[in-house]
Amino acid sequence: MASVSGTDRLDRPAALLFATAGYLTVAPDYLGLGTGPGRHPYVHTETEASASVDAIRAAHRFAARSGQRLTGEVMVSGFSQGGHAAMALGQAMGQEPTLRLRALAPISGPYDLSGTEIPALFDGRVDPMIGAFYLAYWTLSSDRLYGLFDTPSQVFRAPYDRTLPPLFDGAHSEPEIIPALPASPDLLVTPEYRARLLRPDDALRRAMDENSATCQWRPRVPVRLYASSADREVPVDNTRKCATELRLRGAKVTVTDLGDVGHMTSPIIALPGIVDWFRHLTSTTDRGRLGSSEPFSSWVPSGFGGRQDEDGLHDRGCLNGVARCRRHLAAPAREGQTHTAVRGAVQAALRVPGILAAIVLSWERPA
Repeated sequence: MASVSGTDRLDRPAALLFATAGYLTVAPDYLGLGTGPGRHPYVHTETEASASVDAIRAAHRFAARSGQRLTGEVMVSGFSQGGHAAMALGQAMGQEPTLRLRALAPISGPYDLSGTEIPALFDGRVDPMIGAFYLAYWTLSSDRLYGLFDTPSQVFRAPYDRTLPPLFDGAHSEPEIIPALPASPDLLVTPEYRARLLRPDDALRRAMDENSATCQWRPRVPVRLYASSADREVPVDNTRKCATELRLRGAKVTVTDLGDVGHMTSPIIALPGIVDWFRHLTSTTDRGRLGSSEPFSSWVPSGFGGRQDEDGLHDRGCLNGVARCRRHLAAPAREGQTHTAVRGAVQAALRVPGILAAIVLSWERPA
């Protein structure tokens, strides 16, 4: 699993949830995150997929040494950047003859950079402070890959052209970076760069297009996309656009609106239902080894209802009234309750034995 996990992150509780359901679970670091060297290529399709494939290969070697027999099927989920990575991994697995994709269940991913996520930074759909963080991170990361600017002053207003680049070196945390940011993307970037973002030139167009293509393929497995219509970090239109792209190519896709909740609440609501779905899929080919048949979602208190566009899917979940700090700086006093739903499902899962398949959780958020 990921080499570093803070107390306000769901990386490890999510990995435990799937692992205790009886699956070999892989929750990889992406390049430059965790204890890995270098700077992270933020929301970069190719490296998200390669890191995940490498982790699956390592897990297979580990399982073989441990005497575990795997089915070879891989079910994939992920949240936020991990939702983007989940789609990237699903596509990359078509080039891996020893691995068989079984299902995809991404949550709240920024799949559509050019048409949704970047325009939303400036039109009010994304929380302004969060938008400034995302835009600075993506711009500096993409410049190393695509050459977006010659000097930081071409894209960032003073004094951010001098103060921000050193903070995105892979060694500084969000609590160190956020106070150094302005209150909105418009206060962060120059008018010229803002115009370029909304009407991309060659370098920006390539950076956006190459990393907005994770839904431009045909999965030949069932896909369930989860998102919240009230998300102020990764707007739900990312998910709607992804579903449209997949369906145009003949994929079977279900979209679940997780309700009037924020970005960081969406995985808490979606996760138990995803575990139930994965267990149902594996039970059709390995019936009788799943242990308790009680749904994981039944352990999550009701309070928020998911709305689904087809196939009758309905997820339940509850945040218990706890909101994550918008500015990524400090958790509220009752922050510990945020993980209530996941903890309850993990406790239920402890009764479910057996390793049935490999599940990859592409779950990272920026360090």
